[in-house]
Amino acid sequence: MRRTALFLALALFLAAAPASKRAPAPKPVPKPAPESKPAPGAKALEFPNNEAGRHAAAWFEAFNQGDEAMRKFLQAHVAPAALARRTLQDRMDIYRDMKDERGRVMPLSIESFTESSVKAIARGERGGRFAITFRCEDDAPHGLLGLQVEDLPPEEGAPEGNEDGGYSRAPAGPVMKDAQVATALRAYVDSLARADAFSGAILLAKGDRVLERSAYGLASRRYGTPNRFDTKFNLGSINKAFTKVAIEQLAARGKLSLDDTIDKYVPDYPRDEASKITIRMLLDHRSGVPDFFGPKFQNADRTQLRSVSDWVQFIRDMPLRFEPGTREEYSNGGYILLGAVIEKASGMDYYDYVRRNIYEPAGMKDTDSYQQDDPVRNLAEGYTKSSGRGTDGRWRDAALMHPWRGSPAGGGYSTVDDLYRFAQALRSGTLGARGEAGMAIAGGSPGTNAMLMMQGDWTLVVLSNLDPPAAERVGTRSGAWLRRAGVPMGGATHRISARPLGAERSAREEKPASTILPDGGAAVPMTWAGHLASVSVMLNGQGPFRFAIDTGAAGCARIDAAVARKLGLPVVGEARVGDPSGKNMKSAEIVSIDSLAIGGARFVGLTATAGDLAGHLPGEAVDGILGFGLFDDCLLTLDFPALRMTLAEGSLPADGAGVLTYRDERGIPSVTMRVAGVSVDTDVDAGAMGGFSLPESFAAKLPLAEPPRVVGHARTVSNEFEIKAARLDGDVAVGGTTFAKPMVEFQPVFDVGNIGARVLRDFAVTFDPKNHRMRLARSA
Repeated sequence: MRRTALFLALALFLAAAPASKRAPAPKPVPKPAPESKPAPGAKALEFPNNEAGRHAAAWFEAFNQGDEAMRKFLQAHVAPAALARRTLQDRMDIYRDMKDERGRVMPLSIESFTESSVKAIARGERGGRFAITFRCEDDAPHGLLGLQVEDLPPEEGAPEGNEDGGYSRAPAGPVMKDAQVATALRAYVDSLARADAFSGAILLAKGDRVLERSAYGLASRRYGTPNRFDTKFNLGSINKAFTKVAIEQLAARGKLSLDDTIDKYVPDYPRDEASKITIRMLLDHRSGVPDFFGPKFQNADRTQLRSVSDWVQFIRDMPLRFEPGTREEYSNGGYILLGAVIEKASGMDYYDYVRRNIYEPAGMKDTDSYQQDDPVRNLAEGYTKSSGRGTDGRWRDAALMHPWRGSPAGGGYSTVDDLYRFAQALRSGTLGARGEAGMAIAGGSPGTNAMLMMQGDWTLVVLSNLDPPAAERVGTRSGAWLRRAGVPMGGATHRISARPLGAERSAREEKPASTILPDGGAAVPMTWAGHLASVSVMLNGQGPFRFAIDTGAAGCARIDAAVARKLGLPVVGEARVGDPSGKNMKSAEIVSIDSLAIGGARFVGLTATAGDLAGHLPGEAVDGILGFGLFDDCLLTLDFPALRMTLAEGSLPADGAGVLTYRDERGIPSVTMRVAGVSVDTDVDAGAMGGFSLPESFAAKLPLAEPPRVVGHARTVSNEFEIKAARLDGDVAVGGTTFAKPMVEFQPVFDVGNIGARVLRDFAVTFDPKNHRMRLARSA
C-alpha cells in the first residue's frame, strides 16, 4: 500500500457568521421530512426528522424550483440575526451563482447530523459531487444560520454516464484553454463591476505566468480615486494564515510545541484558563476563547487597540465559551493569543516578526497592518451597505466598523501581487514546509472581502473593498472554469472568517502527544497479513486488534470504520485521504484514540483516519494500519526475517555499518537510491508489495537486459495501473548495500521510486526518526 496524504477538509461558509460545530454522533436515519424532488428515476432521500433536516429538505426543493421559491425559503428559514449580517439580496446572488454552476441538484445521502446541523452529500446535473452542511441556531426556533459547501472527488469506480438519474460527473461545458479561463474571468468581473457589485482587483496566474491582472471601481468614493492592481486592500481574516505560518516556523525551530499550554507564553491571561489551553487548540478553534466582536468591541475606544498586548488586555476577562478541547467554535480571540505566543517565543514584536519572517522572504513589499491614522498611499477604503442593524441599500464608509489596526486575527492590508507571492512562497517551501497544492482561503467583514485560491499550479487572488460575497462569488464561479480547464479541484476550500486555516494539519504533523516505553524497550512478534507484517495492538485498553505496519503511510494510523464504531471512538474532524498522485481523494472521519499499546509500549493522545479497509489490502483482513508517524519518538526495528518488532530509546550512530540518512518531507522515509548510477528519490515503503519500483520514465534511461513486460496490476487507495518489469543490467545501491542485477519494476502513477516488501523482507530495518537515520542489516 502506498503512502497516505492527509489534510483536514474545510469548506466555504455561505453565512456571514459561524455556528458552533460539534462532532456529530452517528444516528439511524429517521422518518422522512418533507422531501426534495429527485432527478427522474432517483429515489427520494429521507432527511432527519428535526429542524435541521426540515431546513435541508426545503432548501433542495427551493433550489431546484428557481428564484421565487428560493427567496421564499430564505425569508421563512434563515434566522433573523443571520439575515441582518448578510442580506437577502446577497444570499440570492450566491444562490444564482451556485445554480449557474451546478444546475439542478439531487441529495444522495445523509453523512451525519445533530440537533443543530445536518450534512448531506449531493450531486449537480452539470457535474460533481459536493457535501453541504446546514447549520442552525442551538436554541429554539433553530433558524438556519448558514450553509457550508465542499466539493468532493468522484466516487471511485463510479460510471461516467448518467446512470444516477441524469446527474453527470463531467464538468459543465466544453474544455477550456488557459486563455479562455482568463477571458471568462475578466468578462464576469466586468459584468459585476458594471452592476456595482464588485470593486477591487483580481489576479489569475498559472505557475509563473500571470494570465490576468485587472482593477475595477473606486478605492475612494469620496475623492473618486480608482482602484489599481497595486492598491492595498483589507484582507479580513486572511491574516490568520500569516499567524499560522509564524507558529509553524517557531515550532519547526524548536521555540515552541503545539501541545504547550499557553500559560508558558501569555502571563497576562488568567492562569486557570491558560493552563488548560494548548497552542494547537487555539489553531483549531477548540480553546473556548470567545470571539471579541460584539457589544464590548462596538463600545470600545478602538484607538487604544494598537498592539497585541492591548488586545490581550481587551479579551482577558471574557469568560470561556466552553471547556478547552471539548468543542470547536470560531474565535478571533484565539488568534490574538497566538500573536502573544509568537511574541514570547520569538522575543520580537508580532508585527516585526511577520514582516521579517513572512513578508520579506516572500517578497511582499506592500503588505502590513496599518493603523487608521497612518499616512499610507494607495489604500482602498471599505464600503458597506450595512448600517449595523441590517442594510439601508446604499454604500457607506465602513471604517468605523473595523479595528483601528490589523491584528494576528485579521485586518491587515495587501495587494493581489503580494498574495500571489505568498502563494508561490507556500508552494516552494520558502516560508517553511511546502504547502498543499489545493487550497482556498477567504476573509470578510463589512466593506471587506478577500480570497486566495491555489489549485495545482493555478493561483487566483480576488480583493474587494465591498461587503461579502463580492470576492467569494468570483472564486466560486472561477472554480467551474478551472475544472473545465482540467484542474483537479478535490482539495479543501477554506473560509478563514468562518473556520480557521489553523485547523488544517498535514499528515507528518500527526503524532502521539506522548510515547511511553518500558525500561529496556519493548519487543513483540510480527505475523504476515499477505505481504504486510502485522502486530497485536490494544486500543483504549480493549482488544487485541491486528494492525499492519506500513512505513509508506504518513500519520499515526488508519483504523477500520467498523472497529472505530465498535469502540465508540469520538469523531474530531474530517480528512481527505489518497495517494501521492492527488487523484480521487476521499473523505474520511478523523477519530481520537486515548492510547494505543504495542506490548509494553504505549502511545498516548493520537488521532487516526477511519474508513473501510476491505479491498484495499490484499491478503488477510486487518483492523488497522500503523503509519510511520506513530514511531516519531522511538527507535523502531522491523526484523522481517525474525518476524519481530522492537521499540526502544536511543539512536543510531551516524557512522555505523549499514546506516544511512533518510528524508521525511512527505511524512515517510525516503532515500536516494542509485540505479545503474542514476539517482532516484525513493520511498522506503514496507506497505508496497513490490521490490524496486521506479517511475515509468526511467525505463528509457537505464541499461536493461530485456524490454520491460507487463507482470501484473497494482492498486492503491485511488489508482489501478499496470506494472512492467525487466532485469537491470547493472546494480542498485541503497547506502552501503548493493544489489546485483535485480529485477526492477516500472509504474506510471508515482514520480518517485519505491523499495517495497519484496526487498525489505530479507532485512532487519531500523529507523531513528529523531536523527533521520536508518539501517539495513542483512539476515544471516
